[in-house]
Amino acid sequence: MIRLYTLPGLAFNMPHMSSCLTAGYLLRKKIDVAHIDLSIKFLDSCLNANYIKTNLISRYLKLSHDEKEILNGIETSINIMKSRNESTEKILNANMNFGKALNVFASLYNLKWHINGMGFNYKVTTVDDLLELSFYEENSIFDYIFSKELSNSIEDIIILSIKYPYQMPFALRFSKLLKEKNKKIKIILTGDYITNIKENCTELINKCNYIDAVVFNGYQKALVKVFNYYHDGKSSAIPNTIYRNSKNELIIGETRKDTINDINDYIPSFDNLDLSKYLSNIRIIPLILNYGCYHSKCSFCSRYYYYGGYCRLDIKAICKLIKEQYENNKIEGIYFVDECVPPEILLEVSKYLIDNKIKIKWLVETRIEKSFLNKDISKLMYESGCREISFGIESYNKRILKHMKKDLDLKVAKEVMKNFCLNGISVSATFMVNYPTEYISNTIKTLFFIKNFKYLDGFRLSKFMYLRNSFLVNNSNIDPAADLNIVYVLKSDKHTISNWLVNKFYETKKIKKYNEIRNKVLYRTELIYLDKSLLSLNYKK
Repeated sequence: MIRLYTLPGLAFNMPHMSSCLTAGYLLRKKIDVAHIDLSIKFLDSCLNANYIKTNLISRYLKLSHDEKEILNGIETSINIMKSRNESTEKILNANMNFGKALNVFASLYNLKWHINGMGFNYKVTTVDDLLELSFYEENSIFDYIFSKELSNSIEDIIILSIKYPYQMPFALRFSKLLKEKNKKIKIILTGDYITNIKENCTELINKCNYIDAVVFNGYQKALVKVFNYYHDGKSSAIPNTIYRNSKNELIIGETRKDTINDINDYIPSFDNLDLSKYLSNIRIIPLILNYGCYHSKCSFCSRYYYYGGYCRLDIKAICKLIKEQYENNKIEGIYFVDECVPPEILLEVSKYLIDNKIKIKWLVETRIEKSFLNKDISKLMYESGCREISFGIESYNKRILKHMKKDLDLKVAKEVMKNFCLNGISVSATFMVNYPTEYISNTIKTLFFIKNFKYLDGFRLSKFMYLRNSFLVNNSNIDPAADLNIVYVLKSDKHTISNWLVNKFYETKKIKKYNEIRNKVLYRTELIYLDKSLLSLNYKK
């Protein structure tokens, strides 16, 4: 039996795709799995006035009057965010108040909690830094829900799925509590972040005896093999894995990029998860239609590294799962969380939803492709329930796009976005500034495009940072093994003028108004059911 934990600190609006995919894979391999989402356990158990005033009264009393009022209103915000009969304005205000309450709650532990994750008042660079933070007495924000799991975790295998760096200290802390309760259990770490710090994991396991194995690259086959080893005791190197054998020796497998030949087993499972518990006005599930990115060339991106390859999953099996979830779990929305989805797959899914009379709303992120110029595709997607599509544009400059290896034609991009927008689907795009070799004139062109292109409903603008395991980092002098972080800002990069331009951009009337409203939206999934006229940069009823 395996207990698979999604660690707390992720979004509260829907289950996490990585854990659900792992659960589904293991179940299809005839391995019993209990899947527990600790974010929802935390939401249920701790984010209420009774818990705060019973367990944290001394910390609560030190808050200001305004901070206490914010916390006192947390349950009201939660109820509105889960209600089915509230206006967009009321839901947005509840979003904003819930976000504030999360941050005030975290401040009781000297932490910061915002939409992008959790921040520590402690710099983590080395494995030693990580271990010190993990077992620091005050770093106990999730200890209550961890302790609730100790009596349940009597099985011999525990899998902790870690997506972001800020979850890692809590993974180690939870592991310590589990091992102190039962030394016989085996603890396996997996997930995006574990893959990204592959070079540091041998040191981590050597220094942290609570961890028995790490599995890289979302390599579900390896999880099965490690599970089998801990049952039959036959020791051998397993690709993309480091694990302890019975003699406490580390067995280190080779890094391998295997072609996935068992795609029928890559179907997520939502068993053990009560979808009504999640913080959303409609029941939403995440799904993927591909394994990896079919482009996998962008110089700034590191997602290709996690997957180690690309393949299309069994679309017919996923469509069948959608129908089952629609009929049995009453789902009303889907977030396709792929890196990007080929147009022909979106067309196949859209036709299936229409033919089977599945009335849901959905959103997706993908690439600009010439085939999207066919207006019939966007019409069909809208008819099937697509209400939000997001494209990675990144820059409004041909030279920069070429350097990024985006393979993107800006003329095609504008026509595609116009096509989707005119057919009723909200169009969002991501952009970045301060990319290496970017001039001020390039920044100005990108900002001008965002502000003035009338077929753009939403945007996310970020400042370029080096991502560990991206092509840019791999071809630079940066040494990722010397730092546990996965995002780097070089001191040599000075962007004083472009940063000033971005600040001025956000001060313009149109962008300021848009930003004030969009900052209230905690989760992108809400964009498929809230009033578009209030949320859009350009759309008006």
